[in-house]
Amino acid sequence: MRVTLQLNGGNTTMLGFLVVLFWAAVFGLPLAVAFRREYVAADHDWREISFKRLSGRICWALGGFAFLVLLFNLLGIWTEVLWFGELEKASRYWTELGARVMLFFLGYSLVLFACATNSRVFLGNARKCTKALGLKWAFWTHFVLAGGLGILIGLLFQGRWQTWLLFFNQQPFGKTDPLFGRDIGFYVFSLPLLSMLAGFVFWTLAALIVASVVSYFILYRKCDGYYYYASAGQRQGDGYKTAIPFYGITHISALGIPFMAIVGFYTWLWMADLLYSTYGAVHGAGWTDIHVQLPAYWVFIAMTVVGIGALAVSVFSSSHHMTRRASMFGFGLMAVTSLLGFVIIPSAVQHWYVSPNELVSERPYLETSIRMTREAYGLDKVQRSDFSVKDGITSENLTRDAETLESARLWDWQVLLSTNHQEQAFRTYYSFADVDLVRYDIGGKKVQVMYSSREMNVNRLAATAQTWQNQHLVYTHGFGGTANPVNTFTSEGLPDYWIKDVPPVSKYPELEMRQPRIYFGEETTNHVYVGTKTKEFDYPLGDQNAWFTYDGPGGIPLGGFLRQFAFAWRFDGLRMLTSSELSPTSRIMFRRDIVTRVRALAPFLRFEDDVYQVVADGRLWFMVDAYTTSEYYPYSEKMEGINYIRNSVKVVVNAYTGKTDFYVFDPADPIIRAWQKVFPGMFQPASAMPEMLKKHIRYPEDLLRIQGLVYANYHMDDAGVFYNKEDAWQFPKQFSPKLGEPETVSPYYVVMAMPGSREREFVLVLPFSPLSTDSEHQRNNMVGWFAARCDGEHYGELVLYSFPKDRLTVGPLQVGLKMNQDDVISKDFTLWNQQGSRVILGDMRVLPLSDSRLLYVQPIYLQSEGGKMPEMKRVVVASGDRLVYGTSFQEALATLAGTGSSVSVETSTAAGGVSIQDLGVEVLVHLDNYLKLLSQGKFAQAGAELEALTNYRSKMKEAKK
Repeated sequence: MRVTLQLNGGNTTMLGFLVVLFWAAVFGLPLAVAFRREYVAADHDWREISFKRLSGRICWALGGFAFLVLLFNLLGIWTEVLWFGELEKASRYWTELGARVMLFFLGYSLVLFACATNSRVFLGNARKCTKALGLKWAFWTHFVLAGGLGILIGLLFQGRWQTWLLFFNQQPFGKTDPLFGRDIGFYVFSLPLLSMLAGFVFWTLAALIVASVVSYFILYRKCDGYYYYASAGQRQGDGYKTAIPFYGITHISALGIPFMAIVGFYTWLWMADLLYSTYGAVHGAGWTDIHVQLPAYWVFIAMTVVGIGALAVSVFSSSHHMTRRASMFGFGLMAVTSLLGFVIIPSAVQHWYVSPNELVSERPYLETSIRMTREAYGLDKVQRSDFSVKDGITSENLTRDAETLESARLWDWQVLLSTNHQEQAFRTYYSFADVDLVRYDIGGKKVQVMYSSREMNVNRLAATAQTWQNQHLVYTHGFGGTANPVNTFTSEGLPDYWIKDVPPVSKYPELEMRQPRIYFGEETTNHVYVGTKTKEFDYPLGDQNAWFTYDGPGGIPLGGFLRQFAFAWRFDGLRMLTSSELSPTSRIMFRRDIVTRVRALAPFLRFEDDVYQVVADGRLWFMVDAYTTSEYYPYSEKMEGINYIRNSVKVVVNAYTGKTDFYVFDPADPIIRAWQKVFPGMFQPASAMPEMLKKHIRYPEDLLRIQGLVYANYHMDDAGVFYNKEDAWQFPKQFSPKLGEPETVSPYYVVMAMPGSREREFVLVLPFSPLSTDSEHQRNNMVGWFAARCDGEHYGELVLYSFPKDRLTVGPLQVGLKMNQDDVISKDFTLWNQQGSRVILGDMRVLPLSDSRLLYVQPIYLQSEGGKMPEMKRVVVASGDRLVYGTSFQEALATLAGTGSSVSVETSTAAGGVSIQDLGVEVLVHLDNYLKLLSQGKFAQAGAELEALTNYRSKMKEAKK
């Protein structure tokens, strides 16, 4: 029989079984022997067994179980401490653990105290009413309530440890809200904790009130047939019928006093919640909130004071009649006031007064919401410029924008990923997780490069090779990767790899890899052991393999038996303890995938989905953008669950050592300043990041996407225009057969010269289209584009370029539809899709050029149904109302510009000559014609095409020279 225990995330099989045997032998066997003895003594009738005599053995068994659970949890904590210590962040873990433990016991203790006090009052009142009735049931009921509710509240407290730590380390924003004049920090740091504590007190008191009502009801029902003491003396008989209700109402009224007080405090907090109201047209406090709801809250607070007075009368009055009436008045007043002030009156005012004049009433509050939403999302400093679009491109654009055109991306990342797996994987166990778009200074020129890491994925090993030794000792790391410029193809239609093969060969010194091994990456999800007696597989070397022994500082030494036992319990059980390949100096590496690693180190940050890798100083580095967020910024509209975001932190992970560093790039952000205070030493200033890495930072895609979603509405300055959504925007659509329907354009990186500048920059671009509410008549034109600058002192600057509103600027989807309606293109698509192939459209890019011109570029790929390596077949370029379809980017660009000849774009061919790619494309055209004519039975014409193919052989040889 296979026994599997799971604790602290690790699976143990045989080791877990041995632990169970140990418990059974040491703790369970004495209990079994004692139970057997009692069973025999009771003449084999288990109902006659005295469990009181077995209580010692039961406690021994349960104590042993608790000891083992505690022990193995401590072992799990130890392995966590070792992991954080390896990364020089042990204090970060101890701070979190200490806060969690302290908060759990705080919550549990508060509930225990409240329940014990309530139980004592109830039992005291019950004894005043009865002489003979047993009250054990009441004691155990309150005991179970205290235990269950205490554990629940304790878990709630410790789960909100981040809220507590931010509260005690909060930093001022230096800005105040427009309604109460409080610093924004109160809402971001204090309000979440105060709301949680108020909720804790509210629900705890509510539970005690319900428990008390039920207890007095049960007491009343159980009293029949017993003698009682009434409140007025020694009178016996039916006195309990008045005594129990009297003491019950007095008790519940006493609980009602703090309950009403916390409701009053809760109401005060609800005033702050008005700043997040969505009641009217404003995201924040509107006319009804301020002029009706806010006064209603003050009235309600006043009524709670009156209610507290009424309940005090109920508690201290000796009159049964007064006690009952005062209690009913106190609770009834609160219910009626809340119904009128919170529901009926605000709804009536909003419906009958505000809604008919909403724009006039809400205008000042709409202006406040626009201003503060921009502040919350970092959109208050957007630079606005006009971009008076002109149709077409000219020969002057080919000269002025030569560097931008050289960086026009023709490789689609999904197509390139598929090609990398075919061309550069070499073995089944290698995998390319993603393609990252980064820029390098190559020969003094800024070039866009698409990089992909060659990682080890042990799940791709053959089934028979997926042994424990192979997965954890032998196949431990990936090796190098591939890099190619964004628009270069070889004569065979493949990427022009600037980094390729294993060991990696780099075309330029800036891309040289001296340490290409990847022990920490995006697909390295399994734990491994290094420094063992088994050699690690390094890379394939012909029919042989190269081997390696890790010599870096990464990983945790296994050390002595106790430490090995802790890791064995968490990961591999007896298999690890009995392995002869491991030694005390061997190291274990876990949490090797980048996302899990950084989230474990900083769970209080939000991380960018796209992790990217760069080559710097001969080593490989993963870079991750991290955000501080909040949902408590006043008057700010929520987007994806937040209403405040800053890209405050850049995280860098070394692919070989696993060293992880956090750099603060927005020290003005109060939230990251608070976390720096909580975890001193965890964060470094941006100036501490090495320059070789700093030049690779980029504006995050997720951030610009969220900012774009917000700015699509909040770019409107006029409250009236904003209210009517007259100029609302959305992200444009592009035609893509990959999804079978139009898809949304995402932000994309380009290397370009910003309008008015001749210096090339790395820029994140996001186009906008007008918002369409009519699904049948979509407006797919463009109205502007966002540019997020990524280089040097301009990093983080946002520029919005608005298009003229008195004329139409075509959008990506309109260009795509026009392309599909073109007779030549549609015929080619139909033909290719019928010949066992599939047409794939790459993403359409809109490139801003000088003189207010726009260029639309979309590559077209062809992939055979039996293969996984698409080949670029054509390129579509468009500007204004003109669309050109060419066999190469140069050809299409030349036709569009009207130059009549191919344009020499420096990085457009891998051969570096004038026409090797053009010749290759022309060969493919003749080959397609030959096959087409042959299938139609036109053998003479097919022969002419074959002869033309033969003539290209000499031309290709000359081009290669």
